[in-house]
Amino acid sequence: MKKTTTLKSGHKLTLNCASLAAASELKFAIAGELQKKVSLNGMSEGVVFAMLAGDRRNALAAIAGSDVNVLWNVVLTLLGSREIEAAFFECAKVCMLNAKGPDESITRETFESEGTRRDLIPVALEVIKLNLLPFFEDLLSPSSTPDAATPSPPK
Repeated sequence: MKKTTTLKSGHKLTLNCASLAAASELKFAIAGELQKKVSLNGMSEGVVFAMLAGDRRNALAAIAGSDVNVLWNVVLTLLGSREIEAAFFECAKVCMLNAKGPDESITRETFESEGTRRDLIPVALEVIKLNLLPFFEDLLSPSSTPDAATPSPPK
């Protein structure tokens, strides 16, 4: 899947799905960090994964009364992980950014200048979403036919 978007900086970002191996490493890194470090303060892991997967309705309903610090803990855990950063850059190398002229592959050097550093978090979020959502897509979309393995409710 190829997707192009313009960042707030005006730079054009072209996203491409990474290999299954790279996307899986990103998924494992994020899940591992959340399991190790996030203090959920009463929120279930399912709520956190619903937030990451974009299932806003269920996630927002579950966290409606939560402390905003819980959400910051999730964000800071993701930002503070070298393992997640390494997995992100592995996924990002198949994406392109036109920050310095013509499109170039995204590497750590892409964000060395002050002018492109502001793009790091928005690019990371876009790359993470593009590579993780396919893992959860069928789980989040309503099915038109009941799953044979799911028992029917009693009548």
